[in-house]
Amino acid sequence: MSKTENWQNEQNEKVLEVKLRERQKDLRDLRFERAACKGQAAGDEIDACYWIERERILISEIQSLDEQLQLVRCSRLQSAIADDDAIRLGSIVKIQMMYEDGSVEELEVKIITFGSLSMKDSTSYSQITDNSPIGKAIIGKRVGDILPVKLPEENANVAILAIN
Repeated sequence: MSKTENWQNEQNEKVLEVKLRERQKDLRDLRFERAACKGQAAGDEIDACYWIERERILISEIQSLDEQLQLVRCSRLQSAIADDDAIRLGSIVKIQMMYEDGSVEELEVKIITFGSLSMKDSTSYSQITDNSPIGKAIIGKRVGDILPVKLPEENANVAILAIN
């Protein structure tokens, strides 16, 4: 997969993640609104059908977006597997984190899936999942790439120094 196609996949993933979060919020809001209306005078069957149909539509949209997101992520992972120089699941990567406050930190990390997280691993590297902000940013990337990463507390840039 070319760098352009990889970039397009990353952009598609970001768009799908935003749409998925929006629909999940819409569903929560709908359920909250329906619960608030339950204490009011009994509505007719049309009102009940509205709530049920709207919820069904939102659930269907959420499932569809989730499936699309999984396909985009699989495509990215498959392209990384096909590229021997790219970071993929199981790669041990030396990275440099450059934070907004100017501090810099070098880390050695192993890319894993959440289900393979091991607390018994006594090696010198940290384990990060492929679905974490750093994991998502570096999967499929190569030595020399510098990428922006949105962390829970702040934004940072991550430079890929070495891949084992």
